[in-house]
Amino acid sequence: MKQQKRGLAIAIIAAFCLCLFPEKAMATEAINSISIKVVLNIEAGDRLPDIQINKTNGECYVNSGDKKYTVREAKWVTSTSKDMSVGEEPRMNVTLTPSDEYDAYFKSSYEATKMKITGGSYVSAKRNGSDLVVTLRTKPVKGLYAEPEDVGWKDTRLGQAVWSKGDNTSGAYELWLYCGKKIILKKEQVKATSYNFYPYMTEEGTYSYKIRSVPFKQDELKNGKKSGWVESDELVIRDRDVSDGTGKDSDTIAGTANGSGIKEGWDQQSGVWYYRYADGTVQANSWMELDGVWYRFDQDGKMVTGWFILDSDIYYMNSKGAMVTGW
Repeated sequence: MKQQKRGLAIAIIAAFCLCLFPEKAMATEAINSISIKVVLNIEAGDRLPDIQINKTNGECYVNSGDKKYTVREAKWVTSTSKDMSVGEEPRMNVTLTPSDEYDAYFKSSYEATKMKITGGSYVSAKRNGSDLVVTLRTKPVKGLYAEPEDVGWKDTRLGQAVWSKGDNTSGAYELWLYCGKKIILKKEQVKATSYNFYPYMTEEGTYSYKIRSVPFKQDELKNGKKSGWVESDELVIRDRDVSDGTGKDSDTIAGTANGSGIKEGWDQQSGVWYYRYADGTVQANSWMELDGVWYRFDQDGKMVTGWFILDSDIYYMNSKGAMVTGW
């Protein structure tokens, strides 16, 4: 009699568990790894489109990478009402549900190594009932940087170029100064919203400059393209106002002057090339673009040649330090 009661109690408990956790009671195989493919085909300045599920074309679509589960829902976490900027990695939540054809269930947690996101990167995962909600980032948005705005001359300082940042820019700019049609000066990467051209206005004439936004950091180099040129209005320098050239050799990245007398440019020492500024400092631990060619400098300021690895990306710099692209 006792054995019958015990058996009945076990049966009741089993039935109760079946009601509370039907997916666990019916599913016997754990899904050990997750695979998702996400594609986002937009450029900087666009807004996030609707997400298509289990499609293979369109501006944005998401597919599961395993027959044991399917994508039930996908929605943006990043706002869809703003324009995307260069390098931005929009987030989305993808809800996966076990397929009816397979006797499988999602585990309560997954290691990052068990999450394969093609076309994006894994952020987190959380089980919700029988479903799994995966948060991921898409690949960075690529496109043109916005052109600088309000390009002109400062009224209270002769030869001082001024401009303002656009909504989508790296904050770095390339500037060319002209006297008539003659190029007087090229500045490759100015991290500011003004530049003093006056030391280079050593003859009377009509001056103007053009400016464009350019990549500055390594990730910007991969995702952003230079903006179009914007030209300033003309500035007339009369004979009595010409510069004596003071300050030419003391320009630095920050646009300061110290009168050191050191000429800015390439400097070779013991067979090693450096790019030295007028204050005695050198370009170090960063990329630099000169005349359309990208160079890399190590933490000591030495120009890099040969193979170079940064953040899992592999580059090749030729014997002259120029970054090589293509096969």
